[in-house]
Amino acid sequence: MAANEPNLDDDEQDPPEPEDKGLSRRERAEFESKQRDLQLENLMLRAGINPTEGLGQLFFNGYKGDLTIEAISTAAIGAGVIKDPNETPEPPAPSDLTPEERGSTQERQQTAAGAQPDGGVVGEDMDPRVRAVLAGHENLDAGGTTESAMGVAFDEIASAAYNEGDKRAIFEPGRPDPRRPDLGW
Repeated sequence: MAANEPNLDDDEQDPPEPEDKGLSRRERAEFESKQRDLQLENLMLRAGINPTEGLGQLFFNGYKGDLTIEAISTAAIGAGVIKDPNETPEPPAPSDLTPEERGSTQERQQTAAGAQPDGGVVGEDMDPRVRAVLAGHENLDAGGTTESAMGVAFDEIASAAYNEGDKRAIFEPGRPDPRRPDLGW
């Protein structure tokens, strides 16, 4: 092949050119722009990006890089439009946990600090202090303020002590705390 002849391998052929039947420069530029947009839309769909909604649409409108699936995918991962398929997912944040999972997490943390486990008790038989913490978290998750969450938690403890007579919610200076034998009460 001569040095000035273009390489026309089947995989690397350019898209068909419009027949130059009197197209103005503006018409030719519009044609090329639409052609690029169609190629980009096709490649984005093949890369797993919806170019007609949300972040995909913003990405489509702003993408100026190479027209290859690899380049588009790399740029989309970098922009946060799609997730890296090779990346392991992060564990859920504490606010993503259900009340039961939060209680279980708190119990493990308390047990690690030397407390006795509550045996997996949930609901009304759960330690009122644990119920108070869970109620406070639920309040925060629902959009409450820190002050309202503390009020909900205090109400839970006070209700357990006054209405239910639950001794676990009542602080008595002379009563030993089974969760903290290290205090030597």
